[in-house]
Amino acid sequence: MESLTVLADIQRAVAQYGVLVVGLSILAAEVGIPLPLPNELMLAWAGYLARQGEVDVWRVLLVAVAADQAGSLLFYTLLRTGGRALVERYGSWLFLTRARLCRAEAWMAQAGPVAYFVGRSVPFLRIYASGAAGLLRLAYGIVLPVGLLASLVWTASFLGLGMAVGEQTKVWVSGWHLHTGIVTVIVLAGIGLSLALAHLLRTKVRRQAHHGCR
Repeated sequence: MESLTVLADIQRAVAQYGVLVVGLSILAAEVGIPLPLPNELMLAWAGYLARQGEVDVWRVLLVAVAADQAGSLLFYTLLRTGGRALVERYGSWLFLTRARLCRAEAWMAQAGPVAYFVGRSVPFLRIYASGAAGLLRLAYGIVLPVGLLASLVWTASFLGLGMAVGEQTKVWVSGWHLHTGIVTVIVLAGIGLSLALAHLLRTKVRRQAHHGCR
């Protein structure tokens, strides 16, 4: 019954504070604060409420994209500054040497826009994409426009999904605990895939000419 309580809490919060709840939820998740409900479901729920005429879909879209960008840029900046220094100092414990960071940074400079867009568009990988972009010093000139485009795609997709399926979103939100195991498997599979891709990318960057870190 915990999931029903979550649903009731969300309903009360949205009724009292409107789309601000959606914005705060997205902002919190993007800086790494764990939440009881994924933002994808929060957006789908907001889409359902928009379909019912309880909230304005364009206002939700604006607030959600703004919060998403603010949170991701904050996390990116934190990792680009303080996080990079920590990784350079202690990363060798995890086999992240300075030389490997330099090679990864050189690769990111080439494949960064596509990699960042994909990472920021895929659920459960979004915060990791922001962190990786910060650690590898992906340029702000790429992070800002590409992140904005990815945010628009992600937000509009789940808002549209909620508007399309309507009442089904209640089932998804109230039954979230039933799907936790499935989601855990998906996340673990995603981590495994990410590690495999990281291995392939590391092999690729080793073949490239070494570039000095900026």
